Parts: sequence; C-alpha cells; structure tokens
Amino acid sequence: MSNVDRDPILLTPGPLTTTLTTKAAMLRDWGSWDASFNAVTARVRERLTAIINSRDTHVCVPMQGSGTFSVEGAVNTLVPRDGHVLVLINGAYGKRLARLTEMMGRRLSIFETADDVQTTGADVARALDADASITHVGLIHCETSTGILNPLPEIADVVAKRGRSLIVDAMSSFGALAIDAKKIPFDALIAASGKCIESARRCSSNVPAARPRWRWICTISGPTWSGRRNGATRRPPTSSRPSTPRWSSTSRPAVNQRATGATPPTAKR
Repeated sequence: MSNVDRDPILLTPGPLTTTLTTKAAMLRDWGSWDASFNAVTARVRERLTAIINSRDTHVCVPMQGSGTFSVEGAVNTLVPRDGHVLVLINGAYGKRLARLTEMMGRRLSIFETADDVQTTGADVARALDADASITHVGLIHCETSTGILNPLPEIADVVAKRGRSLIVDAMSSFGALAIDAKKIPFDALIAASGKCIESARRCSSNVPAARPRWRWICTISGPTWSGRRNGATRRPPTSSRPSTPRWSSTSRPAVNQRATGATPPTAKR
C-alpha cells in the first residue's frame, strides 16, 4: 500500500483531506513572472469570485498566510485609522476578530452572546442605532469553534440600510453554504483554502472590487497567532479591555461577559 493510500481522512473543520489530483497539481514548480503562472492565477481568482456570484462586483487578490492574517489585512486596509468597528461575538473567532481590531489600533465595540445563541439583525440594528460613530461591522458567518451559523443576509441588510460597512469572516462557510454577492452587500469576505473548498493550506486570495467602495474576498490558510513583522515575533495581547463598549438588550439573552483578554485558542485555521 502506498503512502498516499495510507493518508488519514481529516474530519477537522480544516484543513481537510486533499485529493490526489490536488496533490499532483502542486508537484510542478512555477515562476512567479511566467505567463503560464499568471494564467493559472487569473483562473483561480475568477473561479473564487464565481463561487459567490461576484465576478462583476469583486476582485480576488491572492495572499499567503493564515486566516487570521487575512482578517488582519482586511481590517487594516478597509477600516480607516479613525474608524469604529462593532464586532459580533458568539465564539472564539469573534473574540479573535475583536482582538485583531484592537491590535490594529481601531476603535472597538463588541456585541457578545453565548456560544449557542445567534446574533440577529435586530441586535445589530439596536447597536448601530445607539452609536452613530460605528463605521464597520465584523461578523463571523459560521463560527468555527462552535458551528453556529449567524444570519448573514439579515445582518448584511441591516448594515447596508444604515450606510455602514460589513467585514465577513466566512472561513467555515465559503464554498459550502450559499453566499450571493449580488443579494448580500459586504465590503470584505474572508475565507480559507484548506476548509470547504478542500485545497492545500497556505494558498490564499484577497478580493478588492472597483465599485463605489473597495470590497475584498480573502482566502487564506496557515499558522495562527504568531507571525513575523520586521523580524520580530508578534503575539496578541492578553490583558482585558474594560473600556470596550458591550451591547445587550433586555429582549435578548444576557450578553456573555467573559473576559475577552483570555489566552487565544490554539486551533489553527
């Protein structure tokens, strides 16, 4: 029996088992300036945008790194220095998005529910109506740590009607659950190559579009928290943030008040 035949079947949220065809496609060396490589890259970019019906509205920009790296890129690029991000949390990756936003020096508010409670459009509407300074909303479509699916179309509609921008972490939904960019307005959508599209890890793409605003789709995979910047290892802060506004409503379950400065999860995306 060959080593390929003995490969384990990965049943984790990602990375997933890749087919022999996918493995074989990686055996060839490519020159980054070769016309053939550029053609492959263009085809991959086009096919990724086609998955969510966004060929006419979005552009895919390949990147390399982890899902966290791509989320950081979206926040750091799309949110201006004086921007204010409302992050919706009901799991570990919502907390990670909030922490990255703060690491990027952006103003942060959070709306947090229990891990088994969806964030609704009504929740987002109340938070946005209560604070006109909020410019962006960060949403985890399918929370990898729990599997809970948040109502993306409903929330996107609320955000768009109030003239705010939406950043969507679609790591665990892109390629598996229907997302139609012609019906769901967003400014950034971030996904992972090693999850639902069952590609190799560390293959990635980012998608800005040249319509009224820049819009991104990011597909990324690789190491999680630590990284290199100017030769130095960067790690997340571990202190709590008592000054970060938290939103709740008497008509909803109590907002989870767990410290957001807890040690980040070790699972890699």
